[in-house]
Amino acid sequence: MINKKNIKEILNSINIIEIINNYITLKNKGSNYIALCPFHNEKNPSFTVNQEKQFYYCFGCKTSGNVINFLTNFLKINFLEAIKILSKNKQSIIYKKPRIIKKKKINKIEILNLINIAKHFFMKQLFLSKNALIYLKNRKISYKIIKKFNIGYAKNKWNLLYKEFLKYKFLNFLDSTLIIKNNINNYYYDRFRGRIIFPIKNIHGQTIGFGGRTIKNDKIKYLNSPKTEIFEKKNILYGLYEVKKKIQKKNYVLVTEGYIDVLTLYQSGFKNTVAVLGSTCTLIHIKKLLQQTKNIIFCFDGDEAGKLATINTLKVCLKIKIDKKIIKFIFLPNGYDPDTFIKKFGSEKFKILIKNSIPFSKFLINIIIGNNNINNFQDCIKIKLKAKEILRKMQGSLLKIQIIKFIKNILSLKNINF
Repeated sequence: MINKKNIKEILNSINIIEIINNYITLKNKGSNYIALCPFHNEKNPSFTVNQEKQFYYCFGCKTSGNVINFLTNFLKINFLEAIKILSKNKQSIIYKKPRIIKKKKINKIEILNLINIAKHFFMKQLFLSKNALIYLKNRKISYKIIKKFNIGYAKNKWNLLYKEFLKYKFLNFLDSTLIIKNNINNYYYDRFRGRIIFPIKNIHGQTIGFGGRTIKNDKIKYLNSPKTEIFEKKNILYGLYEVKKKIQKKNYVLVTEGYIDVLTLYQSGFKNTVAVLGSTCTLIHIKKLLQQTKNIIFCFDGDEAGKLATINTLKVCLKIKIDKKIIKFIFLPNGYDPDTFIKKFGSEKFKILIKNSIPFSKFLINIIIGNNNINNFQDCIKIKLKAKEILRKMQGSLLKIQIIKFIKNILSLKNINF
């Protein structure tokens, strides 16, 4: 470990003339000191050292630098070794052995207790907050759904939850990540403020984090708990604990992007719906879903971000053995998400979308072919290259064999070998 501040101090206090004069003979000439350059052969001295600037320069070989550069070049040593020499000259400790910092042991049970306290606090605050209740009413979220998913509210106050936590003196509330400390003035404030709170549970029903949705026009619409030892977005699906029995009963699961999507679909009869926390579906998500059912239907938002999320999800699905699994995709009209689609067109129209959802194989072939014309030779070359790029990432399966066969048939029209 190098203390940069101390290095700067030693360079300002050390006399470069004294150090270099220990290794070569310097002679005073005006405001500079000169010597034969130690870095190349010469008969006349062209190596100069300026005491005021603490800098050396050779007019012959153009080498230059400060006292550290001189020691590393002259003694053929590394930076740390040069610092040690200067440290001894200065009789100060500049070079330090790395201090072993013990990682703080996190008490997971204590964190779960804190989060559970916060959940009940947020639930209580919801029914004390007229604006929050109006917001949920406008989004047509019923009391039954509020109760089912333990929805709460964090008032737009700086430290209400912090004050609540102070009642539990035995708990280290900072470990929950729900309270943030300003180290400048030692002020504590709540992470979630002015937001509808969605408790996020693990498969066992323990609340391990929160999602917060602003009810105003804040730039950050959604805010999630940060990564902790018990919470990480890539591992968690919102609603899975609440709906896992419905998934098993219906033998398929709907996967959406948002908290409100889950609530609206559940309320509309689609009680087998979960959401990724954001628009990124991971391999861990898919494996967790496959533990509940072999049938997955993805339905992301009908905007550019949603379309990109759907394509990325397809790529993640390439990593699993697809045989004996049914994976499909729903594409919503532009500008709609599952929540707004159902509220405008109704649940019957959404059932039609589910019925007409696009199978994995068809979507994959569409991605491979893209906008290319199968009757055009150059476009067929592009299809071949795209197919090889995508299919080499796909797990071996009977479906993969069938897709390769289909692409070969397309290319054979132009006598292109796959």
